[in-house]
Amino acid sequence: MWSRSERQHIQEDLLQAAAGDSITQKTPAIKYIGRRKNVVWLQPTLIAEIEYRAWTDDGKLRHASYKGLREVQDNAVVYEIE
Repeated sequence: MWSRSERQHIQEDLLQAAAGDSITQKTPAIKYIGRRKNVVWLQPTLIAEIEYRAWTDDGKLRHASYKGLREVQDNAVVYEIE
């Protein structure tokens, strides 16, 4: 379940990863059309469990709900969005 403490935990992990510079990238993993400056891109390493009702015609999740982070070792089925 998404909470303030969950957000803080993920933010701390991402800041440590960005400081280590081992997983930073020059370009995003997906197409980015935003206008923000000074963005730090990280190689995707976390696996989030998301529950949803359906995919929309334009490739978005309908009624998506964050359930938590998954451990890499749990051999969960992982779907990548292309």
